Amino acid sequence: IGRDLPGNADAVLTNGGGFVIKNDATATTTGNGEAEALVYVGRSSEGEGAAVWQTYSAAGDLNVALNNTGSLSIRADASATSKESWAEADANIDAGIVQNGVVGTPATTIESATVAATGHGNLALKISNTGTINLTSSAVANAGMNADADADIDFAISQQAVNHSPATAATSSVAAFVPSASAELINAKGAQINVMATATANGTYADEGWDVAEASADIDEGIDQFAQ
Repeated sequence: IGRDLPGNADAVLTNGGGFVIKNDATATTTGNGEAEALVYVGRSSEGEGAAVWQTYSAAGDLNVALNNTGSLSIRADASATSKESWAEADANIDAGIVQNGVVGTPATTIESATVAATGHGNLALKISNTGTINLTSSAVANAGMNADADADIDFAISQQAVNHSPATAATSSVAAFVPSASAELINAKGAQINVMATATANGTYADEGWDVAEASADIDEGIDQFAQ
């Protein structure tokens, strides 16, 4: 989801059931071959995007919300098996849930001339969870020689709110305006947000200079929030 919207705008995504975004890759060889399984979630052909992507800009008030009362799952699973050679499994979630909001445009200078900031509104990003949100990356590699498993989550949940609207003083007919920007994540009592990366590698033999088995699981950013 991504839009440039005039005036005031509300963008709301509501899930009250079961919502699954999943990408699987499995590679298996029974002979003297190599097995490689690569899977990515939340990456477009241009290298940007997210599994759940709410990106909007507006000139006035902007409210972007994700309401989950059910089950929302984002999964990347990779499995590679080679009986007599090497196996590599790579599972990656580039971005799970992303909310980006921008109100107005910043002040700029063009050829020594100042162009004033635009926009007149408030900005609010909100994720509300009373159910279950799962973001999981799993990689398994089994090999007769060396095995390599890598599971990564770059950004699980990210909220970026930027409001360029200039403040204005009160006049005899108009109240003063002070712009606001907020990024809010509410996880209700009893609700769950699970962010997990797991990697398993089983190898039996490796050439000199190689590890028999190597497993790596990494979560770069669990929850990232920014508002200005």
